[in-house]
Amino acid sequence: MYAYIRNIEMLSDEYLVVTAGSEVELSCSVKNYTDVALVWYKDTANEAVDGHSLTYDDFYLTSILTLEDVQNENLGEYRCGIDASRSSKSSTVSSISVIAVGDTVLKGSGPATLKCDLTGASSQPSAVFWTDDADKEYKATDSTSDYKVIEGTFQGGDQTTTLEIEVSTSAFYTCKFLVDGTTGSRRVPVTVVDIISTPSLVHKGSDTTIQCRLEGAITAPTVAWSGGDSVHVTTEKTDDFGDKVLVSTLEVKSVEKDLTYTCTYDVQGSKFNKEVQVEIYELAIPETYLLEKGKALSIEIQIQPEIPDIASYVKLSQASENVTVDGAAVIKVEKQIITITYASVLIPMEVTYRYTDSSETVHTLTSVVHVVEFKKSKVGISDGVEEAELVCTMSGVLSDEMRKQVSSYWVIEGEKQFKSPAISGNSLTSKYDMTVTSETVDQAVSCGFSVQGTEYSHTATLDIIAITCPDKVEIGDDGKAEVACTISGSKHIEPVKAVWYKGNTQELIQSLVGAGWPDPVTTKIQEVSSAGSYRCIIDMGVVEFTRNVEVTKEGVDPVDPVDPVDPVDPVDPVDPVDP
Repeated sequence: MYAYIRNIEMLSDEYLVVTAGSEVELSCSVKNYTDVALVWYKDTANEAVDGHSLTYDDFYLTSILTLEDVQNENLGEYRCGIDASRSSKSSTVSSISVIAVGDTVLKGSGPATLKCDLTGASSQPSAVFWTDDADKEYKATDSTSDYKVIEGTFQGGDQTTTLEIEVSTSAFYTCKFLVDGTTGSRRVPVTVVDIISTPSLVHKGSDTTIQCRLEGAITAPTVAWSGGDSVHVTTEKTDDFGDKVLVSTLEVKSVEKDLTYTCTYDVQGSKFNKEVQVEIYELAIPETYLLEKGKALSIEIQIQPEIPDIASYVKLSQASENVTVDGAAVIKVEKQIITITYASVLIPMEVTYRYTDSSETVHTLTSVVHVVEFKKSKVGISDGVEEAELVCTMSGVLSDEMRKQVSSYWVIEGEKQFKSPAISGNSLTSKYDMTVTSETVDQAVSCGFSVQGTEYSHTATLDIIAITCPDKVEIGDDGKAEVACTISGSKHIEPVKAVWYKGNTQELIQSLVGAGWPDPVTTKIQEVSSAGSYRCIIDMGVVEFTRNVEVTKEGVDPVDPVDPVDPVDPVDPVDPVDP
């Protein structure tokens, strides 16, 4: 039974305006494979209307209902049906002409406006109102925040009514004019459409697509794209209209900046716009890194702007290797961050990070890593010295930009004291004069350098040593003497060498490496046979100390090693002019 109901088709017009005494013909049909009967019903009555004829042709059963000499009692809505079941469509016979204008609105954009025009009425309508398919009435006197009914002035047989109503889905509303006991009506459609856009987040320089999807239209709309800029090449593709849906896709080539496009749909003369964004993202790392030799390097890939789930946009990550102790780079792509970690960087290098974006385009990032190293900066002082020069040196190849943004500091009694470092070649050297006593032995003093705002620190240990030399040595009866100096008390610094001079003449260079340190180490000149002042320079690696020893011989005065002028014939060897 229900299969027939779905196939009933009204052949006559939905609205037929007639004059009294005229004749009108209504018709409907159904595809029929069995012996069924079509019947007609008027308005809401359950009794069938007589006077129709049936024809059968090519499996279609057609019923024609003829109303002769139409009077007021014949006016109304007629439906065609099978037994008690009726078609969802109808034909309305009326003596009043009503013209309706429906509306198409974008979902959520505001109320729909429906309009009906009554024409040629013999008198002013006794009632004007609207109904929906659930027979709810909408009147001007009952307007609310959800709807508003406006009744125009009746003039010359014409009157207008308007319904403004908030809707979320497509529907039908019926306007009704009651004139002289009869009703003039018209069923008015309101179509609610929705535009769903698909924006794009694309890597800078890659291709992408954006999309607009219009849903809810009854008839096929048209669509056009605008916006963006003239630089970017675009290709538009619009699918066929089906299932009340029209999808349009725009391909944008080589996106270099954020763009805004607009899709415009024309639905039966009503135009609806939707902006669609194309946003770019890109990955970046600092151009340079400064790292202390042997330390781990963690590079954080910067994503601009922030992306909720970067793993969806970055694929096939790869970084340069063979630059660490174990030769492996660890890449971690997490939800909002990418990190590259090297366990221990030993030499300056260029880090290369390659990755593929969501459009399968390959990108490469590079960063130059500068490696610095602290030299052993410990301070040795001898007995009786009340002030020591602390030295801190950092070496490494720095870029010109880094050299412009470097400073040094010393942490003395918990406070930073800043110094301007000396830059020579690939070395930065900072010095600090510190008052010392025997109580400052083994005191740790922090020094550091700040390069482009990043600090690198080191600890210098104060080492107080003793250098013991005789003030005077006399040549013995055998015509010879031994001159010696002993270095002791050094806990942190091994003596490197000792250089002996008599006057400006170098007498001896002696290596002290492996000579017994940290036990006392002695340097000496044996079999000294000539009187004079001898100078011993002890090289501790980071600082040098000088000691003078006078060698005497009966009847001979010593010679000053710094200004060796002969007291007998006082001619300056530097400027040997005889006075």
